[in-house]
Amino acid sequence: MSKPIIGIIGRRDKIVNKIDREGNIVLYDYMKALDKEDVSYIGLITNSEYKTIDEEVLSLCDGILMTGGVEIKTYHIMIIKYAIEHNIPFLGICQGAQALALSTLTGAKLLKIEVDGNDVVHNPTISSPDDLQKMSHAVSFAEDSLLYKLFGTSTAVNSNHNYAIPMVSEPMKVVGQSDDGVIEAIEHIDSNVFAVGVQWHPEVMESMQPLFKEFVDRARKRRVSK
Repeated sequence: MSKPIIGIIGRRDKIVNKIDREGNIVLYDYMKALDKEDVSYIGLITNSEYKTIDEEVLSLCDGILMTGGVEIKTYHIMIIKYAIEHNIPFLGICQGAQALALSTLTGAKLLKIEVDGNDVVHNPTISSPDDLQKMSHAVSFAEDSLLYKLFGTSTAVNSNHNYAIPMVSEPMKVVGQSDDGVIEAIEHIDSNVFAVGVQWHPEVMESMQPLFKEFVDRARKRRVSK
């Protein structure tokens, strides 16, 4: 059987050298986590206006991963809706989780996290790659969630975000929160549909590999059923 194909939505960023040039990039940490599960992957890159992407390209994907980034664009929402409509397993990380939540809402905006008086650290000082691997706080999971099955009642996670998911609407539900009530994880209400968003960065946490394994297992099953 051929390997499942994972489409990776890169982040909009600048390539910094003598001349700043904007582009779509994918950090190696995401690919390293996927490589452990024996997949092939393709980059899901929009047009130059960051508005559209060819559905013919999306149809090649057995699973779709949206990484962290700096700005949610129209095409992100389009890809997510396409994935859910066609039952393509979708895993959203950091900004990917936020985009998954916003795809269920109309006119909603992300929430700025209050720092003053908050004992839970969501945006610690990150000065090296090693800093991102440090645990910042705990996340508690709902008992009826996939993440509960994978990691138990709660788990320690890293963190690197200033904004939070405001709420979700069907077909998504909140399944994980930090002690200050910030939404940290969401899932599809139908357990047969793999649409999962996590606010932390599992790609640099060895303890989170079961999440990537479950994601790829679902993608592999979809490829077989095509």
